[in-house]
Amino acid sequence: ITNWFVIIASSYFLYFVFNQLSFDTQFLLSIFIFCFCVIFVWIIYGTRQHSLATLGHDGGHGCVTQNTTLNDTLTNLFVFYPFGVSIERFRTFHFAHHDNLGTSKDTLLILKNMASPKHDLRMIGKRSVGKLLLRDFLGLSYKEIFEFLFIFTTPRTFSQAFGVVVWWSLFIGSIFYSKVYFIFYFVLLWFISLGTSFWGFFRMRTLTEHTGTAG
Repeated sequence: ITNWFVIIASSYFLYFVFNQLSFDTQFLLSIFIFCFCVIFVWIIYGTRQHSLATLGHDGGHGCVTQNTTLNDTLTNLFVFYPFGVSIERFRTFHFAHHDNLGTSKDTLLILKNMASPKHDLRMIGKRSVGKLLLRDFLGLSYKEIFEFLFIFTTPRTFSQAFGVVVWWSLFIGSIFYSKVYFIFYFVLLWFISLGTSFWGFFRMRTLTEHTGTAG
């Protein structure tokens, strides 16, 4: 809930700033301030998306509540559906990683090997990290992202796709019903962040997790 509060609050902040600026009389200054605020909110989106993804991982392991149905419902509604995936699809992918850890069937290793050496700090070297992260934040890692999405998010069954379609249909339908069309700008920013700032923060984690540990 805290993550969504931050996302909504930062979105309202950007909307408020936009309405306070005087583009007619102070165009250049207004553009500068607005662009600065957009970048600020874009970074916030990326950090909160990564935080939500981490919570989704915990939900996938049943750590949200002891009640399995409630655990899966909350995790889907507040984490996975907004990302365009379901907890069922996540478990298919993620549990294959745990069941086949370190083998050729390890799904996480398959993803990392497809993008090798971009997720191995020891292989790319510290000097290349900055360049790699810059590419992520600029959206230049689109090929890697598409490969990740194809393996990770593509539904394998009707049930894995149904909840995502219903969630987004209801969300978009509520925007049209309420006629608050400016929300679509934030939906666009959500997806832009997924392919840029979120991916940059996601790589920071993949580069540093387990680094320096045995095995």
